[in-house]
Amino acid sequence: MPGQLGSTEVFGRPVVKAFFIVPCAVFGVVPLSGILVPSTTWWEKLLLLLPLAALVVVVARVGRLALVAEPGHLVIRNIRNTHRLPWSEIEKITEPGPIPVEVYRENALAHQNTTLQVVLRSGAVLSATLYDERMFGYQYQRTVTDRKRVIAELNTLLAERS
Repeated sequence: MPGQLGSTEVFGRPVVKAFFIVPCAVFGVVPLSGILVPSTTWWEKLLLLLPLAALVVVVARVGRLALVAEPGHLVIRNIRNTHRLPWSEIEKITEPGPIPVEVYRENALAHQNTTLQVVLRSGAVLSATLYDERMFGYQYQRTVTDRKRVIAELNTLLAERS
């Protein structure tokens, strides 16, 4: 519940992350099975260990995806990086507006990126991988409702903490 200034709130989507992590774990069985075969040479095991290690890193990063509202900061954990933003630097938290018609005239392949965006007072815009349609998809109304709820709760926290 927003409104407690000293508390830390974590906004995550564990079920959605599980739908990404479980298939990746299944794909990880293939190189793991090659590594565990006794007849595999050391260099074959090393080559099989590389994709397995990369898969473990990706799964670990996906497992940590979240928005964490700390008393002094908003932490955005994305796949590639983590942003730690003081509340005073954030102007608003929103989702992008529709693409103007002129853009479609210039580029017929223009695609609306529906995600949660954090607009900073400096003008920079950061997005959250966890709410990015390219990562997890937004075909379902429940997902749209969840995103709008999180945006509303984060804006309430922003008003209280900045």
